[in-house]
Amino acid sequence: MNPSKPPQRASHHTSIEADVESVRLDRLRQLAVMDTGQEPVFDALARAASAICGTPIALVSLVDDTRQWFKANIGLEGVAQTSRKVAFCAHAITSADVMEVPDTMQDPRFVANPLVTGEQHIRFYAGAPIIMPGGERLGTLCVLARETHHLSDMQRQALKDLADVVADCCLHASAPTTSSSLVTKGALRPCPIFRRWASTTPMR
Repeated sequence: MNPSKPPQRASHHTSIEADVESVRLDRLRQLAVMDTGQEPVFDALARAASAICGTPIALVSLVDDTRQWFKANIGLEGVAQTSRKVAFCAHAITSADVMEVPDTMQDPRFVANPLVTGEQHIRFYAGAPIIMPGGERLGTLCVLARETHHLSDMQRQALKDLADVVADCCLHASAPTTSSSLVTKGALRPCPIFRRWASTTPMR
């Protein structure tokens, strides 16, 4: 009697991941936000994330199959995109939670990363996924620093809330209506973080 073949669980698991990635990339293409021009609303959200989290760098990063591209870039001058192979955000989009790396030199995933060992010298990263209504995680709103850092629970929640607003803005940016008219009509969700932090935490 021929022995039966063992179940190929690893292959099945990989196919599920590939299916999820295919849907994610299709959604990203449908939005047509990648490689578009600078927009004040995305810059404002990145600046808010930087101020709230106390970091000099904040990015709205969208991840396709080969690269991460920055829709908004505060503090990382001269860098418009990176290879996906070195992107912290490529790890962050595997979960719906905030990914925080207090010290990149102590994390085996990033200790040899050129963004850590090279001229950028990134030592801290935290990214909240940008999640579409269908669950696709297109990228992150992330904050970075060139020294070790740690977010409080309130800062982590604020980053996650701001990433939700970025997701709304991505949806509206792909529509023909302008963002200013959407604000006038109340189509953009008001962000509660600004009021919360303005009343409890002095801005630096």
